[in-house]
Amino acid sequence: MESLFIEKFKNIRSLQLDKLSKVNLIVGKNNVGKSTLLEAISLYLSQGSPSYLMSLLERRGELLSRQEESDAERKEHYLSFFYNYKESYKKDDCIFIGQSEQDPLAVRLHQVYIKERIEKDEDGDERRIRSRLFEEDLTESDGMLEPGLFVSSSTPALLSYTSLRRIWMSREFAMPFQYVDSRVSDVEKNASLFDKISLSPDEKYVVDALRIINPRIERIAFLALSNKRDRYPIVTLKDDPRRYRLSSMGDGLNRILTIILSMLNCKGGVFLLDEFETGLHYSVQEKLWDIVFTLSKELNIQVFATSHSRDCIEGFANQNPGQEGLLIRMESRGDTIVPILYSDKSDILFAIHKDIEIR
Repeated sequence: MESLFIEKFKNIRSLQLDKLSKVNLIVGKNNVGKSTLLEAISLYLSQGSPSYLMSLLERRGELLSRQEESDAERKEHYLSFFYNYKESYKKDDCIFIGQSEQDPLAVRLHQVYIKERIEKDEDGDERRIRSRLFEEDLTESDGMLEPGLFVSSSTPALLSYTSLRRIWMSREFAMPFQYVDSRVSDVEKNASLFDKISLSPDEKYVVDALRIINPRIERIAFLALSNKRDRYPIVTLKDDPRRYRLSSMGDGLNRILTIILSMLNCKGGVFLLDEFETGLHYSVQEKLWDIVFTLSKELNIQVFATSHSRDCIEGFANQNPGQEGLLIRMESRGDTIVPILYSDKSDILFAIHKDIEIR
């Protein structure tokens, strides 16, 4: 991605980034839209996949599978994607996410009315036909209509708010990407990611990263304990015959494991990391940035990360001597978010040491 243009997505009314780099660190005050920016990029990369839309809601604890929810509550979940929760069925009042306003792969999310009719084929068999209507398309003869969401992209989809039906199917993502949120670890997902690189040369990257915190770590595997089906990361240490559960060795190691496994599973794609510093002591953040920059270059991965930490920003600057990384400070001015870009190491460090607000 070389640029980004977003309109009416969550708390972002409008945001334009004319320049992006290989490694991008996004900073700014709370509620300025840092995590929202990552979600927008992930939606663009998924081309608005219905299953991915639902996974974003579930990530925030809005579980659409709960049968006890009313239709109104389910609709409210989807409205949370729209700027100021605005309910509008006008064609032009939509979410837009693309690399530019003319991007042919842009994703648009529209609130629509779903009209259903019954048609008979040549054999007399009935089938349901569903179509979308905007407010300006309505007529008195339309009858009963159902509210829903229309995703306009290379893989269009039409979803009902109330029945949660996926009406038009989406294909697999065109570009590999991984999104790591602010949770320290997801053991089940990590086990799946490790299986994909197990016994490959990439395993060395995992061990090297874990050694940032514990230099004695020699090997790692995911094993089931006792009679349980779930598998957990187990490590061995130099000059020690025992095996240790990584979960007993602190949040930092588990966070690093999640980050590195995710990066190794999006070669040639995009890696999204929310709150880089979560679970990490300040003394290891610069070392981790070294690995992130290395993997980004060797595996052709574009990185987007967010942070509140001054130590994280300083570590990023120190590992960016060739200006391969871009610091993006998001600043709220009224109802507009203005991005301010830093690419030069000396400018970033000067701002930090002079206490210029860049977080």
